[in-house]
Amino acid sequence: MRKALRRAERGAVAGLVLAAVLVVSAAGSSLASDQASVELPDHILLTTGGWPPFLVEDHYQQGFIAHLIRDVFAEHDIDVEFQFMPWARAYQHAAAGQAHGTAVWMDQAERHDDFLYSDPVLEETFVFFHRAGHDFDWNSFDDLRALIMGGVYGYSYGPAFDRAHADNIFSVDWVADEALNLQKLLRGRIDLYPQEINVGYANIQSTLSAEEAAQLTHHPRPIHSDYSFLLLTAALPESEPLLSLFNRTLADFREDGRYERYFERSAAGYYQP
Repeated sequence: MRKALRRAERGAVAGLVLAAVLVVSAAGSSLASDQASVELPDHILLTTGGWPPFLVEDHYQQGFIAHLIRDVFAEHDIDVEFQFMPWARAYQHAAAGQAHGTAVWMDQAERHDDFLYSDPVLEETFVFFHRAGHDFDWNSFDDLRALIMGGVYGYSYGPAFDRAHADNIFSVDWVADEALNLQKLLRGRIDLYPQEINVGYANIQSTLSAEEAAQLTHHPRPIHSDYSFLLLTAALPESEPLLSLFNRTLADFREDGRYERYFERSAAGYYQP
């Protein structure tokens, strides 16, 4: 009798487990069905403010990060168009659903209300540019006391930099564009120019002569490192399945070495007009 009861108990437990599995399976199938029912576009529009050398309107493929994003979606026969405009408008345009998304942005909590974030597309490293003849070294922001930085209105160079500036450890001479900062650095009107390392050298190459460019260098210690992401508009039903495709294929590009080739070609001048 006890054996019969145990067999019955085991049968009841097995039935409960099977029922639970079926419920979970049905939920997963429903989710997959919901995503499958969303018709994916064969053409998507992404806004950007431009970020040389990553996203540049007049470069081949509009820069190597634009090329990377375009090629990832092309694996699924989806064409990508980039529309260049001021950064604030690029954000607002995409958040309002007038584009499928915007590229590329660092993570900020308030942006999650408007967008779904991809996996990291790019790691950016900010450094100090200085005159080659300036014997400059630093280990902490306290070492920068009494120095004058050149900054661009609306830019952040990382939370540690922003705190040091707020604490008056150094002063920042703010300007409207990068080219003016480089000219001021050459003429000794500022001591340091903080910028993402690739962006800094792209600006040097595009705005200075070879003789002037040779007068500038950078300190290897990073000010700040962070990731940038593709943002897809949260209000659009196709954004979630598009993002799933993008993340999966971007991981494939990283795994098989294709991802690094975009950076190598950029360093070799492949994308220059």
